Amino acid sequence: MANDNSIIYCDPPYKETGTYLDDFDHEKFYSWLRSLKQQVFISEYQMPNDFFEVFSIKKRVSFSQKQNTQKVEKLFVNMGYESVYTQMNLF
Repeated sequence: MANDNSIIYCDPPYKETGTYLDDFDHEKFYSWLRSLKQQVFISEYQMPNDFFEVFSIKKRVSFSQKQNTQKVEKLFVNMGYESVYTQMNLF
């Protein structure tokens, strides 16, 4: 397990974006994130309301020549650390 002052970054399979070789249990992942004391950053398109969005960027997603769409990729942090980012006046 990481030290209490560690920062953790997670880039899970994005929810509702397709199938993967193995199933990924997003609810179990969210429960694990909520149990951590460390600051955790998560890349995702959407997260439950108890995670705080700190950054977003529009990206072009192309899985093939025919499928070429624009998505907003976001960076979230677990609650308890949101005040760090709201105090920075980034929004």
